[in-house]
Amino acid sequence: NILIAVKYHGIYRSTNSGTSFTRVYPSAAPLSAGGGEMKLAFAPNNSTVFAVIDGTASGGRVIRSTDNGATWSGVDTATINVNTLEHLAISPSHTTDSTIFVITNSGGLFRSTDNGATWSAVTVTVSSTTYTNFVSLALSPSYNQAVANDCSDAATCTLYLGTASGLVLRSVNKGTAWSQVFSGSNVNVDALAVSPAAQDTTVIAGPQSNPIAAADDGSTFATSATYMAGLTDSTGYGDVYQTISTKDFLLHHSYFTNQSLGMATNDGV
Repeated sequence: NILIAVKYHGIYRSTNSGTSFTRVYPSAAPLSAGGGEMKLAFAPNNSTVFAVIDGTASGGRVIRSTDNGATWSGVDTATINVNTLEHLAISPSHTTDSTIFVITNSGGLFRSTDNGATWSAVTVTVSSTTYTNFVSLALSPSYNQAVANDCSDAATCTLYLGTASGLVLRSVNKGTAWSQVFSGSNVNVDALAVSPAAQDTTVIAGPQSNPIAAADDGSTFATSATYMAGLTDSTGYGDVYQTISTKDFLLHHSYFTNQSLGMATNDGV
C-alpha cells in the first residue's frame, strides 16, 4: 500500500494507497519552487529507493532510502557533476549486484556497484566520438553487473542511453563498448523503456519533439512525415527501430513538451 511521489518541492509518501501523502524529503522546509526536477528508481525485491535531483536551483544530489522511502540520506557523489544530473536506473539484479547508474547532461554516465557508496565513470565512445550529454537510460530486464559471463544473453548485459542530440546508444557488454542504434532529430531522447519480460525484446525510445527518424538495423534513417508523438520502438533489443502510434499507452515517463512516453499493452500497435 506504499506509494511514493515527487514534486519540485520534495518527495511524498503514502501508506494508505494514495488516500493521503506526507512529505518525507526534505524533512524540514520544502525545496524552493523550481528547486530541481526529481527522478525516482526502485530496487526490485528489496526496500531500497534512489532519487536524483538536478541542480537547477537547489543544487544537484543523489539520495537514498533503505526503508521503502520513509527516510532519506545523501550518498557520496564527489566524482559526479551533480548540477547536471538527469536520470538514474537501478539494476534489476540489485539484490545481488548492488548496482546503480546515474547520468548527467554534460558529465556522462556513472556506475556504483556498492549501493551508491562509490561511483566510477563509464566512458561512452562510438566511432572515436565520446558522448557525455545523456538525458535518459535503461537496462535490459535481467541485467546483472555481478555475474561474469560472455554476454551471449543480451538480457543480462545491455545498457541504453538517450542523448540530447537525438541518438540512442547501446552497449551489449555492460558498458565496455558502445554502438549507435538510433538517430533522430537533433532533440533530446528524453525517455527509454525496455520490456520487463526477458523473452520480449521490445525497446521504446521517445525523442522530445517531431519529426522523428526511424532506423532499419540501426544503419539507414528516414525522417517521419507523420506526427507520432516522437515514439519509436525496437523488437530486437535495439537492433531495428520503427515508428509506432501512441494509442493505448500507459504512462511510463513524462518529460516531453506536453507529451508522454508509455509502455504499450498491445505490442506498440
